[in-house]
Amino acid sequence: MRTMAIPNRRSEFRRFPKGSARSPGTRKMVPWLFAGIFLLLADASQGGDTLEPFDPGFSDFELFFSYSGAGKEEPERGLAAETLVGIGMADWLSGYLTLAGEANEKLSEGTGGFGFGVFATPLDTDHLDIDLGIDVALGGFGSGESNEAGHSRAEFTFTPFLEINWDSDPDMNGFGAWLWVEHAIGGRDDSIVDELGEGIRDFTVTSGTGLLVGAYYRFLERHEITVTYDMAFHHDAPAGEHAFENGGPSLGYNVMVVPDRLELISEVRFDIPQGGERFGTDFLLGFIATFPPRE
Repeated sequence: MRTMAIPNRRSEFRRFPKGSARSPGTRKMVPWLFAGIFLLLADASQGGDTLEPFDPGFSDFELFFSYSGAGKEEPERGLAAETLVGIGMADWLSGYLTLAGEANEKLSEGTGGFGFGVFATPLDTDHLDIDLGIDVALGGFGSGESNEAGHSRAEFTFTPFLEINWDSDPDMNGFGAWLWVEHAIGGRDDSIVDELGEGIRDFTVTSGTGLLVGAYYRFLERHEITVTYDMAFHHDAPAGEHAFENGGPSLGYNVMVVPDRLELISEVRFDIPQGGERFGTDFLLGFIATFPPRE
């Protein structure tokens, strides 16, 4: 079951040596997508990627497509896409804008959302990095869903996050590991209509904590593999829903097609059954493009 809220894919190719003429990197985090209590793409995509400041200006463009729920019942299978534009504001500070959409596998029901955020790197060494950030997302638009009182299911989510990353080699030519922690804060509309037809408004602030651990290994100059495992804790889960989601493992394979400019990302994620669910598999494919700095 999808657990993580922040798009979070792993690739080390464009993390450049400290002191390079380029900025420290061009990375961020994009899918797999938002999850659990977050935004709208709970079953769309989720992978792993460390945070690295973007190059100055509008320097990063990312596009991902995913299919989720293979092996599950039809209502749990779907398609999703997300794009991200990354903006470098300083060597240690970056921002981003995201636009996402999802639908069932027959494309008969769709919904969308958008988000934005900022992250900083207060600690950046040869082997250990720490990143802090805030993500804001609005989702559920166009779904047509409403609760018993007829209120829209559109959601707003505010998510601070932390990443700790360790690399065996300063140039990322070996292996490394990272830990991602996020705390998504949103709301739930439990408004109802009583037997007299009167609306009873009931709004609840909800929150959940997501964890992801991952590792990578660069086995050739332009090729690397990644492994991750994610889980989540829903602190205000409504009756009948899991307070803990055990998530699942993923395996990724990334190829730098054009050095420092174009990278292909692929990932397979396995959704571990919980509470009578079926085992499921998610697939993701996308690319990351880095624009050269202006002279």
